[in-house]
Amino acid sequence: MKTETLIHNTIHEDGRSHDMCVIRFNNTKVRLTYETYNAVERFNGETFDGVKWNNIFTMPDLGVLPDNSFYVRNQSNRIERVKNLTEKALKYLSVIL
Repeated sequence: MKTETLIHNTIHEDGRSHDMCVIRFNNTKVRLTYETYNAVERFNGETFDGVKWNNIFTMPDLGVLPDNSFYVRNQSNRIERVKNLTEKALKYLSVIL
């Protein structure tokens, strides 16, 4: 399993977070996006087919339910959440790609 980070952008402010990472995983471009704001928490994984991004998993696919109150947690909790979800996503990707 070879992983290379191509792009990584992150914003963690009071009440909202957005973390986006594009990686090359086994020669496939994968975008991992985490968002939490205003009673919403999302984490999605998408592959790029050369034309468009295609959704391949969401949080429940990784065995994690969204926490709609996570946006009120402090920044360090949200950063740790992104790290844990990314680890689960890489395990998931190693099975399907």
